[in-house]
Amino acid sequence: MMNLLCPLICFGSAFPIQTTLSRLSDNLLSRLKFIQTVTRKRMVMKMKSSAFSTIVKIMSFTLILVIWKTLIDQQFDPVIDLIIILGGVITVVPISMFGRLILNKNPIVERVFWVNLFVHFSIMICLGASIIRAILTNVHWRGISIPFPRVISLLFLIICGGFVTITIFYLALRGLGAPFALIISSKYLVSDWLYTRLRNPMVLAIILFLESLGLFFQSAWFIIWVSFLVFPVWTFFLVCYEEKELEIRFGESYLVYKARTPIFLPFKGNFERLR
Repeated sequence: MMNLLCPLICFGSAFPIQTTLSRLSDNLLSRLKFIQTVTRKRMVMKMKSSAFSTIVKIMSFTLILVIWKTLIDQQFDPVIDLIIILGGVITVVPISMFGRLILNKNPIVERVFWVNLFVHFSIMICLGASIIRAILTNVHWRGISIPFPRVISLLFLIICGGFVTITIFYLALRGLGAPFALIISSKYLVSDWLYTRLRNPMVLAIILFLESLGLFFQSAWFIIWVSFLVFPVWTFFLVCYEEKELEIRFGESYLVYKARTPIFLPFKGNFERLR
């Protein structure tokens, strides 16, 4: 009798276990399906967000080009030109400080895109307008003429222009992005080749190009404007805003790169203290 009851008892005790395992497996499968559904929705939302952000950037860049084109075609009163040339550069300072303030309040990657869009959009309009009007009207405020050979200054322009082009394309190819984050923000931290020696070779190349342009114009005031206004203000933007933005996006890897690489020259200057 006991021999007959033992299998029945074992079967009866095993049945609840099988039922429990079946329920657990069903719950596990339903949770996996839920996770897959949520993941898919997040991927779709991320793709839509990426497409939307790209469209916004392209539209912003197009608007910048339209504004620049208008500034090239228009003629302004000398006083207005002076306000644009000086004020456009100076405006970079409060814009950089405002952007840094926003990032400090909520330093997350998701916020960087919209802050970047505002800061870079505003700075490119202001700084670009200032440079455009300074180049177009340099004849009217040349000041003391510098007797520098035009042939040599033209050679400097070609070399510095090539330097600018190389640094821009290298940043775009290695970082898979574009300068000033206008079209596509750089996805990777570029820290090799020219960027091994300097953190901002592109900005340095642009400044040298503008200095060469001043020599070509033989304009003392143009060189003074670049050296004592454009260069310091642009450096302030890099140290005050852009370094913070890169720190948020790239984290520890950027902090390590920043610690070992100077901003412009092979030594760390006083601008490092502005942080």
